[in-house]
Amino acid sequence: MSVYTVLDVYRVASLLQQHQGRGAGFKVDILALTDETQAAGGYALPITRVLNGPEPVACDYDWVVLPAMEGPWLKQCLSSATQPAAAGDHVRRVTQWLQGCYDAGAQVLAMSTGVYWLAQAQLYPQAVLATHWAYVRLLGRHFPHVQFAADTGYLHAQRVWSAGSLSAMLDVLLAWIALSEGPSFAQQCAAHLLLADPHLHVPTLPECRNHQDTAMLALQNWLDQHYASAITIETMAQRVNLAVRTVKRRFQAATGMAPNAYLQALRVAQAKTLLVVTEQPIKTIAYEVGYDNVSFFVKLFKQHTGQTPGNWRKNNGLIRP
Repeated sequence: MSVYTVLDVYRVASLLQQHQGRGAGFKVDILALTDETQAAGGYALPITRVLNGPEPVACDYDWVVLPAMEGPWLKQCLSSATQPAAAGDHVRRVTQWLQGCYDAGAQVLAMSTGVYWLAQAQLYPQAVLATHWAYVRLLGRHFPHVQFAADTGYLHAQRVWSAGSLSAMLDVLLAWIALSEGPSFAQQCAAHLLLADPHLHVPTLPECRNHQDTAMLALQNWLDQHYASAITIETMAQRVNLAVRTVKRRFQAATGMAPNAYLQALRVAQAKTLLVVTEQPIKTIAYEVGYDNVSFFVKLFKQHTGQTPGNWRKNNGLIRP
């Protein structure tokens, strides 16, 4: 599912690119250890490049996706505390190639149990890796110096991304498209993929979730849903049943931002999306993200983005039917 999801997303993106005269579209390769690789469902995958072939595979990709894996192969990889000896040359070949891609500047995403490869290659040891809840302990025992989190969203640190679910992987793919082609184009892709409420499919401020303070993660999740409400630091403290001073200290340590600064950044991020995917007046958007004072909202938005809301909408393109 994760392999074909990537193919489908970038096929839609390529068709949109061509339709809009943006170029020839994205090129997607499927790499495997052999040219006869089957998916979990038993059908053959359309392999385009073979890592165990006679010729080395160049690390010439902008983005690399490591799909989820299960069954005997995953058990073999995690069967011993000594790696890569337990899985042999296959693991060495993959990790060496992956390290080369990352060193060459590629963004790397691991889907669920695919974080095994991120941990094995040690691309960015400081990152917390999101994975499926059933594998957090097993992966933790195998890689005791790596932090794993049962997160259904995605986490991002440097150029390392990890997604704990298929929907989170979709979010990352759309985020990558936004980096390349702009947020408006990414939202159009989401719409053409028939995703409901496409502006909800990009998690907010994922770079601030690279930590394992469960109380602060719970607070972030709550803020993601209630950012438009009248929220004070006292409200936040009551939500997680901690003292105000404790929340300030732990939130800053976990996210790198003060709680109120995080809330402002969260509101601005949501406003940016609404400016792209709706035709609502700026006054309405300001109210929807939690600001009654439009002048204050415009000033705050410009502080965060360097542009007024009107210019942001103009530069990123408003999606129209």
